[in-house]
Amino acid sequence: MSVYVTHCDGNYITRVISLEDSLRKNGDSRTLYIIAHDQATRVQIESLNLKFSRVIELSELEQQYPELRVAKMNRSKIEYIFCLSPFVVSYAHFISGSSLVTYLDADLYFFKSPEFAMEGFSENANVSIIEHDFHPKFLHLSEYGTFNVGWMSFRMQKHGNSTLDWWKSACIESTSTSVSEKVYADQKYLNEFSSQFSETQVNYKQGLNIAPWNIENYLQKNTSEIEALSNIVFFHFSGLRIYGKFVVLGLSGYSCTPSRQVKRKVYKPYAKSLNEAGKKLKLNPQADSRKYKLREIFKIILHRDFILNL
Repeated sequence: MSVYVTHCDGNYITRVISLEDSLRKNGDSRTLYIIAHDQATRVQIESLNLKFSRVIELSELEQQYPELRVAKMNRSKIEYIFCLSPFVVSYAHFISGSSLVTYLDADLYFFKSPEFAMEGFSENANVSIIEHDFHPKFLHLSEYGTFNVGWMSFRMQKHGNSTLDWWKSACIESTSTSVSEKVYADQKYLNEFSSQFSETQVNYKQGLNIAPWNIENYLQKNTSEIEALSNIVFFHFSGLRIYGKFVVLGLSGYSCTPSRQVKRKVYKPYAKSLNEAGKKLKLNPQADSRKYKLREIFKIILHRDFILNL
């Protein structure tokens, strides 16, 4: 049996609903475990009666793993959220008994069947991870980690998964957002997976985890932009912000100017899905509380890094 797991607070609730919807639209009925960070978020998601999803409040995990409560007291809120990643995977296995648990960041969206992401996952491998695949001009960002946490798949034995257990312990020790040789949040630890655990497999299939930091790289590898966009399995909408009908895409932070096709085939469908999720939850108009600096606004305008969600 195979299951998915993700987690979110109220700020990402429409993203989780869009993620769930994208799984179902692509014919995937596997259970998605949604770890809600608070009661209000849990109640909101449960109100939708999602047939193939189960909502669990974070307090359940904190009861199961008391070390999380200790970690919560010795780091910032965002560092604690990073600490949760391996534990939500472990808990999904604990309550489901599933032999395969795939972690999904809340801001992923599938354009094709998730089965494409699992192709080539060797039976001899216990973990599958994906590189950031940074565009050459952003290779310096590798100091934050070669791999991205957005999609990770773990094969579970009765006793669990040794790589996952190591990652849990490492995250309890530190998920500092101050970059060091071996630590950045939950992410840089993935650099150690291959060297410490031979059962780790890097998933190189094209079209996975396309994101603002690698979309130029991905498009340059293909002769046809339209064909490349149609082959995206899932996109990682990191950096996207909504201000009512105005949607900032998050590409200008990587000095990327999106083409009309990228906006039409990738970002507009996602913005529409977020809007539909907001309607279901009675959260529209959605407005991100984060504000941009003047220099960032200039780059957004320069790169036409926005769409109107009408």
